[in-house]
Amino acid sequence: MSIVRVIAVCLCAFFIQSLFAEPPFEVLRSCIDEKPKNSSVNLLEINNGYYQSQVEDKCENQYEIKFNKKTFGVVTCNETSYLLINNQKINLTKAVNKSVNSEIKPGILYPTDTSWLKIDFKNQSYLCLNGPISLSGTGSNIGQYYIVENAFSANSKPLVYFYFLNKDVVPLTSAHY
Repeated sequence: MSIVRVIAVCLCAFFIQSLFAEPPFEVLRSCIDEKPKNSSVNLLEINNGYYQSQVEDKCENQYEIKFNKKTFGVVTCNETSYLLINNQKINLTKAVNKSVNSEIKPGILYPTDTSWLKIDFKNQSYLCLNGPISLSGTGSNIGQYYIVENAFSANSKPLVYFYFLNKDVVPLTSAHY
């Protein structure tokens, strides 16, 4: 086999692996528990969020947190929720859905009732958003989790994952209800 083929196979394997990569279990578990899974995980709570008084046209409820010269937050524009990561608006409904019930979709985040955490694991930093699926009723005690890869990197595009891990919840609009 020629050296060109060997390099091509290695590059293909690398790209295929990166396409199917997702946050490690230690990061997810630390996000869910709001504490480090083990000694190889560092966790820092990001506080001091506030609602902006000035927002873009057709937007509302812009919530921001400043951390290490970066801005994180959430805003609703035209009735769609966006995650804010350094002047980028990321549509929450486009998050990679890793829920145990695929009928539960990403898209809603209650910023003041959500824990905003920076998780460091194996030289990679992740933004963890741990909050309720609803503000009232039973849903206020059921968690949903967003984990953002590359949220703290200036050179890479953020990738958002959504986790809903409660098997007992079925949407009212479900065919299985």
